[in-house]
Amino acid sequence: MAKKAQKGELVRSGNVIVPYRMGGEITVDGVAVWHVASLRPATERGAWDFEADKLAWWDQATGLPCIIRRERKGNLGGYVGVPPGHPLHGLSDGALPHALGIEVHGGVRYAAACQRDEPEDRSICHVERMEPIGGQRVFAGADGDAWWFGFRCDTALDYAPLDFGANRRPYEGHDKGQVYRDEAYVYRQTVQLAAQLDAIAKDLPKPVLEEPPPGVGLAEVAARRRDR
Repeated sequence: MAKKAQKGELVRSGNVIVPYRMGGEITVDGVAVWHVASLRPATERGAWDFEADKLAWWDQATGLPCIIRRERKGNLGGYVGVPPGHPLHGLSDGALPHALGIEVHGGVRYAAACQRDEPEDRSICHVERMEPIGGQRVFAGADGDAWWFGFRCDTALDYAPLDFGANRRPYEGHDKGQVYRDEAYVYRQTVQLAAQLDAIAKDLPKPVLEEPPPGVGLAEVAARRRDR
């Protein structure tokens, strides 16, 4: 019998819910956390040893649900959900208008509805919004009609600790100039994607990106879209 997926846990100190700290530099309030040991190398040590394997929260600046999830190659990906009525709701990643100029690491490579029936520790789906009630932060309801857009840090510039492709061992990725994109980096890219999607919904100019993603060639994007 398959093991039931674990429920996400809020970050706590005793009985007090506290912000989640990423990479010692970013703190985020109201984050649900999952750990999936099978998605991390059993022997190789790295930043992933100190990270969660799924994080879900609501972006305070835009009100959009966000997720960071560890992918099958051990790298991280970031996802943002938009509600019904958003101009891009229901569009595939390949159908996004180029004129919008959405910028995120490796380009938008995922677009789909909430995965309501998937295990919670792996699904790309809304989480319940955190709201202050009676001096405490508790879950309040949210609908599951979001449409998700996402990216993955597994381009030619990225180090994926479980990628054994091209007959290489994991540690050799570092020798090729690849960089492991940690959860702090993926968080920054995710909230920048949320800001761009929010601006599109409000018909506002594209926001200035504090951390533009590294450039990736069109051939690389096409190859990664085939390898899903």
